[in-house]
Amino acid sequence: MAMAISGAVLSIIMLIACNRAQSAFTEGNIYETLISQMLAEERSYDITSSEKGVIKTPVRADPSDFLIFPFNEMPTVPASEPWGDMADMDAMMRDLYQCGFNAAAFIETKYLKHARENHLMGMLLRNRIPSDKDTPEIADSHINRLLSSITDSLDMKAVHSIFLCDEPKMPDFPLLKIWTDAIKRQNVIPYNVIPYINLFSSVIESTVIPDYDEYLNQYIEYCDPSHFSYHYYPFKLEKVNVGGVYKLERVFRSKQFYSALEKMREKSQETGIPFWNVILSIPHLNLAETTEETLALQVYSALAYGSKGIGHFTYYTSDKGNYRHGAIDRFGHRTPTWDLIRNINLQIHSIVPIYKDLKSVNVFHTETIPGNGDVSEYTLLVDSVKGYSAISDNAPLLVGEFENPIDNKPYAIVVNKDIEFPVVIKFKFKGYETDTVVVVSQANQLPPLFQGYHKYLSPGSGVLLTIK
Repeated sequence: MAMAISGAVLSIIMLIACNRAQSAFTEGNIYETLISQMLAEERSYDITSSEKGVIKTPVRADPSDFLIFPFNEMPTVPASEPWGDMADMDAMMRDLYQCGFNAAAFIETKYLKHARENHLMGMLLRNRIPSDKDTPEIADSHINRLLSSITDSLDMKAVHSIFLCDEPKMPDFPLLKIWTDAIKRQNVIPYNVIPYINLFSSVIESTVIPDYDEYLNQYIEYCDPSHFSYHYYPFKLEKVNVGGVYKLERVFRSKQFYSALEKMREKSQETGIPFWNVILSIPHLNLAETTEETLALQVYSALAYGSKGIGHFTYYTSDKGNYRHGAIDRFGHRTPTWDLIRNINLQIHSIVPIYKDLKSVNVFHTETIPGNGDVSEYTLLVDSVKGYSAISDNAPLLVGEFENPIDNKPYAIVVNKDIEFPVVIKFKFKGYETDTVVVVSQANQLPPLFQGYHKYLSPGSGVLLTIK
């Protein structure tokens, strides 16, 4: 234990020394002081092994509580030769489960058996692309034929949804109503097959969607959805001028990203319809490469806004254009991205047993609030919160506030919006002392106190806090 602490201290000393050379901070800035206090807390934080609990595979979230799925058509075996890790469809479904998904998308009905035997729900691939010549009778016939091809009752119970459309425009909704109605007419208790449609985000160009509020209103009017699903990919590769030399650098379009989340949360709160967020998990076109930090920031930001589902675009690497570094490459091998996706998916599973019951009541960004950490005027549950990094005494944080009707405790998700620098967090709930704050573990352990190393947030990462 002493060697571990010494190693941590040495690493932090080296970090501080490096930052001193680059920073305008004076000797003894707040960040360094907080690190010293944090290390002292860690040394004094004596807890027995039995109190810590045992790290184990998280209990999996049910898709009805929180959906985690790969947003792409499920290929057949990636290669005709026995290459890679994906030897057959059963192996591919087992791989999805091991990576932390609880649904397989978008699959043919004949693969439902493989999905359910690997603890996955199936998001079915439609058997016909909707056409403007479709009638209710045509849609009924095709949906009936699709579902009738499922002869095993256990397979039928594994059907989660039927994928209908990605990025519909407003003129598409009357046609999609025909198909969503056809799916709903086929539902027989206890089955509840969801028509799945993925929408544009609110930051889409006005030439595509002139009025986004009207877009959502028409979607609700025509399709009467059980959920919203949308996507926006905020990490771009853009040309920047560095010392007279143009380079491609990763740019986080935070304004658009959070604006899209805010609009979807607003409509979800207004209607009581939950939303899912499809995030960027593969570089393509002008979109930047996936890292642990970019995945974490997208997921924890969505959670802070109250999302009830995460889709990864994409999981399998397409053989077109500049798609690259997907979790599974073009020959069926796992890539380093697979481990990144598994890591963030399992974190979701760990907190969903608590998160699924939470009701979002407020969201705020600390850097937009004036004052010195006093956010109480703008919050419902949080008394104060502040982030300190090696380069800032007001590091940008996102905070989502939640109520829990089950235990009546306050909850908050705090997200480090910086994807380059870690931060030390100071945090307090209204009406509670700071030493009562606990962390909802991301590793399926008993909740530790928000002390010592637990106050340190990795770049892009988030933490769910409550009181003991």
